[in-house]
Amino acid sequence: NLTEQAYTTSQMCLLYILDLEGHVVWWGRQAPEQGELAPLPEFPTEHWPSGHPLLVGRDPKGSFRGLLMTAEGPMLVAATPILDSLSQKPPRGTLVMGRRLDATMIEGIREQTRLSFDLTPVQAGHVEGLPEALVEHLVATPGAVEWMLGDERREGFTLLLDYLQRPILAVHA
Repeated sequence: NLTEQAYTTSQMCLLYILDLEGHVVWWGRQAPEQGELAPLPEFPTEHWPSGHPLLVGRDPKGSFRGLLMTAEGPMLVAATPILDSLSQKPPRGTLVMGRRLDATMIEGIREQTRLSFDLTPVQAGHVEGLPEALVEHLVATPGAVEWMLGDERREGFTLLLDYLQRPILAVHA
């Protein structure tokens, strides 16, 4: 049963159930303070195109976890095939879940890792407040980069990629 409590307990804000052809059987979006929300443009409410990276339902061992930049900001997204409890019958479709990467979640990550860091959206290959040469280097060189800022400040940077391997967030620690 998909109640408001299911959203609150899991801290997810988005849930989709899709059949094997990508037709939406059910969808919902919730926010603890706001209740039901309107759909996001990144998640169709009627039919998902074949080949969509989140349509993993045909493969019993398929799954997906990653980031997606939505109209409301970054979201952690997971997709898994819908299987019977013993995983003995063919998949029935895809279950897609999403959780906003909001300020509360980011602060929780900072506390768990004991790291101070900032996340800045990458927009059209640019990151506000970062030198263009640094952003170009980050795009060309996957992984963490140490960079001199100012006279004697060495700081760490990396890019977080979305599910299509496009940079969406710059991490500055």
